[in-house]
Amino acid sequence: MIYSDEMLELDNKIDQLIASLCQSQAMQRYIRAEQNLHLDEETQALIATFQQTKRAFERVAEYGEYAPDYQEKKRAVQRAKRAMDFSSAMAEFRACQTELQALLDEVTVALANTVDQEIKVEMGNPFFNQSKHCGGNHCG
Repeated sequence: MIYSDEMLELDNKIDQLIASLCQSQAMQRYIRAEQNLHLDEETQALIATFQQTKRAFERVAEYGEYAPDYQEKKRAVQRAKRAMDFSSAMAEFRACQTELQALLDEVTVALANTVDQEIKVEMGNPFFNQSKHCGGNHCG
């Protein structure tokens, strides 16, 4: 591909957009929440427990409900996931992640609308999409 002055200018604008997104409050909150998640020993222990119980369940899950301890291991995974998800560090991280995804979705829709109102845009969370664009493969 041959780069014209217009392509170089567009590339510069993309770099500016990326820099702006990286400096946004949503991104800064996300980075802090991710760091807190990794530093929170209690949450890290809950994550490790969830991963262990999930692996134990996966070993018997391929045999279905007839495998020994299938239901017990399935419930253990659900309890471990619930405990992990309700830790304050994980809850904060997920909230910041959702906020950042909403910002990225907004930018994507704005870019698509600039080109053509009929462009379908993959959204991060189709259940909360209020745009007329697509979420996944289901258009409305």
